[in-house]
Amino acid sequence: ATLERLRETEVPGLRKHPEKLEKAWKPIRDHALRLPDLFPEGDMDFLDNGNCLIELSIAQVRCLTALRLLGFFKKTHTTIWRPNLSHWLEKRPDWYPEGQAFLECHLDYFAEIGCKEGAEEQTITFERIALGAEETPRWNELKEMKVQRAEVVDDGTRIGDISGEIQVDFANRDIGPSAVATQEEIIFGINPDISPAVLMSARMLDNECIVLRGSKPYGTFSGYGGSVKYLGRAKELRVETILAIDALPIRQRGLKGLMEQLQPAALDRELNKAYVGFR
Repeated sequence: ATLERLRETEVPGLRKHPEKLEKAWKPIRDHALRLPDLFPEGDMDFLDNGNCLIELSIAQVRCLTALRLLGFFKKTHTTIWRPNLSHWLEKRPDWYPEGQAFLECHLDYFAEIGCKEGAEEQTITFERIALGAEETPRWNELKEMKVQRAEVVDDGTRIGDISGEIQVDFANRDIGPSAVATQEEIIFGINPDISPAVLMSARMLDNECIVLRGSKPYGTFSGYGGSVKYLGRAKELRVETILAIDALPIRQRGLKGLMEQLQPAALDRELNKAYVGFR
C-alpha cells in the first residue's frame, strides 16, 4: 500500500525521475525488515527527562527511518509530532510541497545506500543534558561577567555548510519537524540519520537540551518555508553535531509579547536554556 502511495505522490523529482522510487523501494523494505534482528527485545531505549545518552548503530538508525517512511509507528503521548513521515506522501503538492522535497531526499538516500547495513563502527548518539539546580547560575547576583569577543564573518557561505561546526537547532520543545519548513524541519528533512530522535525524545524541560552526534546530512537545499527545494546529494557528507534548544513560545504580538519576553522569569529561563546548550 505504501509503495502505491509513493507512486501516486506528486513529487516533482519523481515525475521527472520515476526510477528513484524503484531504486529506493527495496532498500527501504529490507532495512525495515531487519527490525527483529536489530531490536531483539522488541523495543528501543527512550531519551527521557534528565541526563541520558542513547547510542544506535547506523543499521538501527536506517531501520527506524525506513519504518517511519512506511508508517509503522503509532502516535503516543511522548511527542506532539507525527511518529511517521506519512504527511510527506500527500497527493496534493500544493498542501505541503516542501515536505515532498524532503521525501525526495530520503528516497535518494536509501537508493544510494542500497541494502547495506553500514559500517559497524558508525554510530549516532542521542544525548539529553539537564542543568542541575546546583549548576544553575544566579543571573541577578552576578557581579562581573566575562564577555568573550566574537567575530562575525560573511563570506557567502551558509552556516550549515561550514566545516566542523556545531549546528544549533532552534527547536520546538518536542524535537522534530512539524508540517512547515522552518529551520528545524530543514535540518531533519535533509538528514535521515537523525530521524529516530523524534521517536525516542520526551519533551524538553526548561533546563534541558538535546545533542545529536555522528550524523551526516545527506541533501542540500535552497529556499526557506514554502520555497524550499531539494537540490540533490551534498557534495561532501560531513559528520555533524546538532544542538537542539527551544525558546519560550511567545503567543502575544507587539508590545505585549515583548513585555512577556522581558519578564525576569522568562529572561532567566532563556539564559538557562542557552547556558545548558552552549557551556
